[in-house]
Amino acid sequence: MHAVSSDPIDHGTGSLVVTNLEVGFGGNIAVAGVSFRVDPGEIVALIGPNGAGKTTIIDAITGLVDSTGSVVHAGRRLDRLSTYQRARLGVVRTFQTLDLFDDLTVRQNVELETRERHWWRWLPALFAAHDPVPAVEHALELVGLTAEADRLPDELPLGRRRLVDLARAMARDPRVLLLDEPTSGLGREDADMVGATVQAIADRGPGVLLIEHDVDLVFRVADRVIALDFGAVIAAGTPDEVRHNERVAATYLGSRAGSGVSTPPRRTLDPASNGRALLTLRDVSAGYDAADVVRGMDLDVRAGEVAALVGPNGAGKSTLLRRIIGLVEGSRGSILLDGEPIDSLPAHRRAKAGIALVPEGRALFPQLTVRQNLRLGDGSRNDDLDRILAVFPALEGLLDRRAGLLSGGEQQMLAIGRALAAEPRVLLVDEMSQGLAPTVVDELFRSLLQLADEKNLAVLVVEQYVEQALASVHQVHVMIRGEIERSGVPFTEGLTTADILAVYLGDGPASVL
Repeated sequence: MHAVSSDPIDHGTGSLVVTNLEVGFGGNIAVAGVSFRVDPGEIVALIGPNGAGKTTIIDAITGLVDSTGSVVHAGRRLDRLSTYQRARLGVVRTFQTLDLFDDLTVRQNVELETRERHWWRWLPALFAAHDPVPAVEHALELVGLTAEADRLPDELPLGRRRLVDLARAMARDPRVLLLDEPTSGLGREDADMVGATVQAIADRGPGVLLIEHDVDLVFRVADRVIALDFGAVIAAGTPDEVRHNERVAATYLGSRAGSGVSTPPRRTLDPASNGRALLTLRDVSAGYDAADVVRGMDLDVRAGEVAALVGPNGAGKSTLLRRIIGLVEGSRGSILLDGEPIDSLPAHRRAKAGIALVPEGRALFPQLTVRQNLRLGDGSRNDDLDRILAVFPALEGLLDRRAGLLSGGEQQMLAIGRALAAEPRVLLVDEMSQGLAPTVVDELFRSLLQLADEKNLAVLVVEQYVEQALASVHQVHVMIRGEIERSGVPFTEGLTTADILAVYLGDGPASVL
């Protein structure tokens, strides 16, 4: 570990000090009064669920979004400077999405970062001993890419491409390095390699502010951790202090403590006697830009079963659903619908064959009425509407109301109802509980359990609230970095809330639950 300072005041030592940072978009507060510091040679990590404000904080520090509060580096106010001025002072960032020049070599990609952006600033270099080569070679050596310097980036695996991005950042000689998801899309071995490189970078002197969904990796490489939720700091301290924090555990597991809500009843399923597997995945991969996010996935969802996919952000849950429906490609594996392969079918034919997806965010047409949205599901007739309203009677009095005027729970009912209009055999629901109150989520799970039982549906739900999923489904599958870490019946061996918290946060204690 590196030296850690808790002094909130910068004495000109080169620390980055953020004080009462606030960012808002259209009246919504994305970052709410966040304060912290990053000292030279220190790794400070920001963790939290999607929408917690992590990337927005880096955007504010670098000047990409407007903010209030102050950002100070080495005693100098940065929040009054332009983005390029902050970068010239040594505040350097990376982005989650790689943007390399694949027609240039690795060395040329890194060398570009040593050149000034305006032609007139090159003039002194024509008459001086300015030589960018040492900075380039040092950056390549630091990240372990010297032997691959003359190769093209697209010839390298994703993990090595991530290192190219780090080398480019280091070639700018940063005083503070802001890293946004540097292990995104990587498997465990590659993620550990990048983590070790980040530690080596901090050992060279710059302070590092790290955003990372891989919380276990964070706890191994960071000196201090700041946990965020809804734009506010909910915990800060050493990795052990944050790992043991009850609010952090509640945020990652979706605590129902104090909600007073009863869990929906589940019919026990006997794997030996209950129906066939309607959805079968064998060695399935999925990803983007030739990079696999899901790797070697084996999964069965049976008729009459409600199964949940849980896992930390970036685990590949939503990507897997998109792969099943045909919206994301994969390099290998087979997907079977009721025993028949569907890998060669486009998305619309998979939908016709009996797979329905309720996407994250619901994808409703807000200007259309409830009735019109339902009819878009599959040209629903009145008898189809009756069937859907039998499942969601709360929609009956809302048929002529615009979807955009519904509550969040009513919109989710409508989104599921629209999917049911096509009479699917397999129903995929992405982030069903997002933004909903526990009572509403319970009602939705009751409906899914009833549907699975009565219609012999196979239901696969991506669920961010782990405790809710454990209380509401027949099978739970825990995903970590694109792979199933464990599967089984909730609350059996290895699948308690404490067990899953340990998977999310490393070897966290059960006592926080």
